Amino acid sequence: MKKLLSAALAALLLSGLPACSPDDPAGGTEPPETELSGKAAQCETAWEFMENFRVGWNLGLAMSWYTAGEDPLAALEPAERVAAAQTMWGSPPATQEMIDAVRDRGFNLIRVQVSYLNHMDGEGNVDPLWLDRVVEIVDYCMNAGVYCLLTSTGAGWMTAERDTFPEQSAVYRRMWEQIAARFTDHGSLLLFEAVNEVLNAEGAWWNPGREAYAVMNDLYQVFVDTVRAAGGCNATRNLVLTPYAATYDAEMNYYFRLPSDSAEGHIIAEVHCYDPVNFCFNEINLGSADFKDEWGTAGERKRLNDILEGLKRRFSDELGIPVIVGEFGVVDRASEEERAEYIGYYAKTADQYGVGLILFDDGWDFAVFDRRTLTWRYDKVIDALMTKGASVGE
Repeated sequence: MKKLLSAALAALLLSGLPACSPDDPAGGTEPPETELSGKAAQCETAWEFMENFRVGWNLGLAMSWYTAGEDPLAALEPAERVAAAQTMWGSPPATQEMIDAVRDRGFNLIRVQVSYLNHMDGEGNVDPLWLDRVVEIVDYCMNAGVYCLLTSTGAGWMTAERDTFPEQSAVYRRMWEQIAARFTDHGSLLLFEAVNEVLNAEGAWWNPGREAYAVMNDLYQVFVDTVRAAGGCNATRNLVLTPYAATYDAEMNYYFRLPSDSAEGHIIAEVHCYDPVNFCFNEINLGSADFKDEWGTAGERKRLNDILEGLKRRFSDELGIPVIVGEFGVVDRASEEERAEYIGYYAKTADQYGVGLILFDDGWDFAVFDRRTLTWRYDKVIDALMTKGASVGE
C-alpha cells in the first residue's frame, strides 16, 4: 500500500495549527521559523489538539537509557556520554530523516521519552549537552510539522512515596525548570508529559494505596506550576498527565485529581494499555508461559471496548479533559494478520470513544519501523491502524 500521507500533505493538514506567542527565549536552541511556529495569541487548547491529532508513534528506548547502579559511561567525556547513552539499548540515534519517514507514513505525533537520571546531579541540575540533544530531537519534529510529546522518566530515582516526596519533588522541580526554559518559544506542536509510569517503593502496578495516588496528584501540581512559571509559550502549553503507573484501571483512576492551572483547558490525560497482556507481551517482559498467539473472541473485544469506554467516561465525561493511550501495541510473536486485527479493532474502538492513540515502538519486539533502514516492517499492522480497522474488515 502506498504511503497514506506525503510530507507535503502532512504539513498542509497541520498548517492551520495555532502557536503561542513567544516570550524572550530563556536559553537553548530556538525552533525553526516556519508557519507552524507563528505568532498567534496562545497555544491551542487540549480539545483543539485532539481535533488535529491523528495518531502517534513512540520513539522508544532512544533517550531513556539509565542505570541506578554503577554508570558504565561515567569515565567518558561529556559529549561522548551523550552520544553513547543514545545507543545503549541498541537503537541508532534519532535523525531528521527518521522523523520524516514516520510522518510520511501518516503519524503526526512523536512521543519522546527522556531519562535525566545519569545526566544530572543530586539537586537536579541537568547536563546542558544532554538538554541540547533533547532540543535537537524536538526540533526534528518541528521541522517535520508534527507534534512532539516530550516526557521524562522517573525510573531509577522516583517513587510514589510520601516520605521521599519532598526531596524528589525538589529535584523534579529543578529538572523541569531547565527543560521548560529551553522551550519558551516552541508553540503548540510541543506538549510536555509530566512523567512516565511512576510506581511506589514496592513496584506495585495495581492498587498501591491512597498515599501513592495522593503523591502523584501532588507531583502533578508541582509539574504544572513549574512549567507555567517558565513563561513564554509554557504559559498555555498543553500538558499531559498520567495516573499512577499510567494505569487504565477505572477503580484506580477514581483517585486521579486535576491540578489547579492558571491556563484553562490545557490538560490532557494519558494512560498505557497493553491488553490482554498475554497477547501483547512476551516471555522476556511478562515472565509468564501463558501466552496467546490469537486474539479476537467476543469476550476479548468486549473487554477492550469496556476499557476505552471507561477512559472516556472518567476523563472526558467526568473530568472534562481529553484522554490518549500513550502506549499500546503488540509484540511480533503472533502472526502479522492477528496483530493487524487487534490493532485495527483497537483503533476503530478508540476513535468511537474519542480516545487518542500513540503506538509503542521500542526498536525490539514491539518494533514496526526499522530505524536503520527507515522502512516499515509490518505494513498490514500500520494499515490497520491508519484505516481504523477498515483494511482488515473491522
